[in-house]
Amino acid sequence: MKGMNLRLLPAFLFLLATPLFAEETPVDPTEFNARIAAATAAGETWTKDPSQIAATLVGPWLAPGEEMSSQRREVSASSSGEDPTTGITVVVKEDGLFDDATRRIDHRFSFTLIGNVWTISDASVKYHDARPPFPLREEENTEKAKAGIIILQQQPVAALEQAASDAGIADLPSTIFASLEGDPESFNSLLKLSTTVEGFARQDYARLLFGLSCFFEKPGFTRYLYMNLDEKTSTAVLEILRQVDDGELP
Repeated sequence: MKGMNLRLLPAFLFLLATPLFAEETPVDPTEFNARIAAATAAGETWTKDPSQIAATLVGPWLAPGEEMSSQRREVSASSSGEDPTTGITVVVKEDGLFDDATRRIDHRFSFTLIGNVWTISDASVKYHDARPPFPLREEENTEKAKAGIIILQQQPVAALEQAASDAGIADLPSTIFASLEGDPESFNSLLKLSTTVEGFARQDYARLLFGLSCFFEKPGFTRYLYMNLDEKTSTAVLEILRQVDDGELP
């Protein structure tokens, strides 16, 4: 596949469909309310504030041993009226989750104070799809991208092919081609090379990475990194591109 005709490239890199966001799914608050009532009777302080109640019911933010990385938790409260004991809504948003199916979870709770006990009248959860659209192609840079990739494929790049093979990419040219057709799995596998490639292979990889990145508008490319890759990989990709921009790599 090394001799593929890359004049076909402009036909590729279709913009994938916008990710679907699931509808809010109702959650039965019965068990929540039983836990709140028991904790209130035991004098546990977290039961005195709806925001703390919601955060406690959702559970620990990070499991033991997990790194914070780009993960975030946001707790927000709002009221539908002047009465501070009714119409209180708390939303707990967990963002940056490293999950193949879910990138963000929104937990929503509606509270009413009944007999000095905060009670949940209704609750719901909403799971947000992990994969955003493929980054938008930046038309003005397409020729630069094609040129860089054509050079890479027409010249021997044994060091880079070996690095790719070591990372589990058996056929580098085919993987590049699939990436340009809009295959996220192939594209991600190329991006992940940024954390392992070294030496002369790194120089060739920088050329490949620059070529790929030129197909995309910068905000879309950066968003794709954040939404699909862990922080270590995203940082490595952006650092190599910075080095190319600054002339630190050939």
